[in-house]
Amino acid sequence: MAKKKAASGLIVWEDMIGIEQAASLKAQLLDSLSKSKSTKLDISKVTDLDTSIIQLLLSAAKEAESNDKEFYLVGTVPQDIQSLFDIMRVSIPVKSEPEE
Repeated sequence: MAKKKAASGLIVWEDMIGIEQAASLKAQLLDSLSKSKSTKLDISKVTDLDTSIIQLLLSAAKEAESNDKEFYLVGTVPQDIQSLFDIMRVSIPVKSEPEE
């Protein structure tokens, strides 16, 4: 479901994620945002997510911005998820390759 490479600020999410995982994923993002200047999230292996996770991503982006930090997605955003972002007009910065 979620892995973190501690020093790099890189978090990797996998499989289907939804409201059941939201609390633990939120804690993971907040921890990374508090410890790293830059938090990178790889969702390239996520097969599905629900609106609670989209809200979590938007909240993390807002938290990073308000604390003068970076939060962005790395790798490839799966097409189904990108389509959902487009429908909901969600815009989260994406960089093609994780910086380690």
